[in-house]
Amino acid sequence: MPSNTLDDLLPSAIAAHSRAIDYLGTQTVFYRTVVVGILTAITTGLFTATVAIGSTSSKDLQWVMEELRKNGYTVAISTTNLVITWSL
Repeated sequence: MPSNTLDDLLPSAIAAHSRAIDYLGTQTVFYRTVVVGILTAITTGLFTATVAIGSTSSKDLQWVMEELRKNGYTVAISTTNLVITWSL
């Protein structure tokens, strides 16, 4: 079994603390949806996740997209969905 880096398994303790404090915040709710989408794709062997944008604010959407890009993901908006891809 290959050894994977922990950053693909666990958020930092600081990030976990911050998200727990803001567990109902709009940014955290959307962020959680994105994470679940990525994890679901991973468990099925896919390299793409599609997440409904819904009523996500532009500010929250832009923040999540930028964070994903900074971490090596390709992100695009397709009508009412955020399409996230990853590969090396």
